[in-house]
Amino acid sequence: MKETVAAAASGGAATSRRKQVTHRGVFTKELKSLMYGFGDDRNPGNDTVNVMEEILIEFITDVCHTAAGPGKKVRLSLEDLRRALSRPADAKKLARMEELLFMQEDIKRARAQVPDLPT
Repeated sequence: MKETVAAAASGGAATSRRKQVTHRGVFTKELKSLMYGFGDDRNPGNDTVNVMEEILIEFITDVCHTAAGPGKKVRLSLEDLRRALSRPADAKKLARMEELLFMQEDIKRARAQVPDLPT
């Protein structure tokens, strides 16, 4: 049953071509909070959270592979990620990435103005 759910969640045969790396539990706490925020039960089932985590990890992996391009770079730059998210279907994701980068810089500038705050 787990294999069926995992195959359905990850798109089936595409997963078998990739090297499987397990990162179970990395996003569990955050996913539970996000799922609750979007209307799920306060304590969603572990199977549900695990499937969501598999989908999330696959998405992140796909974006990174796309950003790496045909040369399969070892380190990704922001420009690589911008290029990977430049498709019209990913416009909201790109806008959110840009917003978060702007907020990060804004926070850095604000911290620089107050010298006794830890960075």
